[in-house]
Amino acid sequence: MFRSYLQLTYRESDKKVLYKIVDDEFEQVILIWHSAEVGSTDIIAIIAVYEERKLPVAANLIRALPHISHRFGTSIQTIVERCKKCKEYLPYKEDIDKYLVLL
Repeated sequence: MFRSYLQLTYRESDKKVLYKIVDDEFEQVILIWHSAEVGSTDIIAIIAVYEERKLPVAANLIRALPHISHRFGTSIQTIVERCKKCKEYLPYKEDIDKYLVLL
């Protein structure tokens, strides 16, 4: 399951962000195009890693949301609202909404 993540670099030249995603079972570095919505680039990176590995995306996103919220100093709900504009997030929206009720 998701443990943490870290933004390693931001490349101004091509607007890409390098992240390190840390899970109980692996660590992975991934390069993602930067989104204008606060927190959505972080979410997209986490989705990409778990989709690529064919692991549960929604459950791992729920574990990641407090980290992202803390990083940007905003509520989990605000992060989720901003991510609803990202096509990568939409397949997981209903599952995330169900989990959020439990938080």
